Amino acid sequence: MNAQKHFISLLCLLLLCPFLLHAQSNFKPGYVVTTAGDTVQGFINYKEWVLSPTSFSFKKSATDPAVTEFDVHAASYFEITGLEAYQRYEGPITTNVTDLKNLTYNTSLEVTNATVFLKVLEKGEIVKLLSYTDMLKTRFFVQEQHNAQPQELYYNLYLNSQRKVVTQKGYIGQLLHLAATYEVKTPQLERAIQAANYRDYTFIDIAKAINKPKDAPAATPFTSGNFRFFAGIGLSSNQATVTGKHSLQNADKASANLAPQLLVGADLFVNQHVQRLLLRLELAASATTYTLEKTERSGSGVTEHTYSLSQKTASLNPQVIYNVYNTENLKGFFSIGGQLNYSSFSDNTYNSQYYNPTIPYDYAPTVEKNHFDIHPIWVSITVRGGVAINRKLEVLAAYMPPASVSNNNVYSLKLTSYTLGLNYFLNRR
Repeated sequence: MNAQKHFISLLCLLLLCPFLLHAQSNFKPGYVVTTAGDTVQGFINYKEWVLSPTSFSFKKSATDPAVTEFDVHAASYFEITGLEAYQRYEGPITTNVTDLKNLTYNTSLEVTNATVFLKVLEKGEIVKLLSYTDMLKTRFFVQEQHNAQPQELYYNLYLNSQRKVVTQKGYIGQLLHLAATYEVKTPQLERAIQAANYRDYTFIDIAKAINKPKDAPAATPFTSGNFRFFAGIGLSSNQATVTGKHSLQNADKASANLAPQLLVGADLFVNQHVQRLLLRLELAASATTYTLEKTERSGSGVTEHTYSLSQKTASLNPQVIYNVYNTENLKGFFSIGGQLNYSSFSDNTYNSQYYNPTIPYDYAPTVEKNHFDIHPIWVSITVRGGVAINRKLEVLAAYMPPASVSNNNVYSLKLTSYTLGLNYFLNRR
């Protein structure tokens, strides 16, 4: 039990340390073009903008304590050098809902005027591709280089009278017209436009093909820079408990069995440059054993209850990871994930032995094989915290709260684990 307390203390420390370092900035070299037309060089606080920013922090030098806030009324353009750029836009944007759960019967486009920052996704000699994301949806824009005003690529979903979803892909006609206007339409580009989904990677490749039709790269949904792969090892302390009306409830001894763990996985960054939020998919394999013991006394008689179980498990663990402390070579993170487990159980044996020292009689033990009705497939959650060092190593502590693996209305067998792990990143990001 002392080992468990020390483990929990370590896990809490790893989880809490990032919060103590929460007030962290990420100023990167960049520049701002003000609405008055002035260009100011300096440093911009580069955040992981899942939604398009409404403002940003700027200072003239890395050591300057004075920070200026710019919004759409003060800046017409800003760029984090070599990473991201945004330009001011004032004009119409659509407000139609595209979430399938909230569709309406409205077939017309709903438009409102807004002043926002558009993210620059691709720019070339002919067109510039931009995007804007708010709580409602993501919209894409194209801007011809001779035209000062970007035009939204129109897309709408609505329900017909039979409550079936109808899709309006106005952007296909817009892009075909653009390709024809600049005489870059080829059969290959036309097929790509006709098949285009309303996604950034699709439009980026089309914009590249319009700007440079001869050497445009092939379409790909993800860039390899967004991914990071890893392999790791772990050491788990595993325990079993029994709850409900069962003789092993509140067992006197639940051995914490140590077991090795092997794992591989991949991380997908929301923004590979900031690397604050990422999604992880992890596959792990482990083997362990569990033992439970309990002594019951009744008068001069004693009953010894024991239970043993062996387990081999393969698990798939998707996680959401957040780097609260986030520098290039040191990151402090926490994560939460749901775990799908497939286990092969053996032993699963319950023994009950009664004896009475005052009665000279040998009582036969009660032995039950396959005592618990155990599910081979079961689910659990995991909470983790740790640090990543030099973009190569990750040290972590993980906790899996008690998860039920048995099927009985009266009592339940639950498994718990505490893990210390070390991961090695196969490619730096």
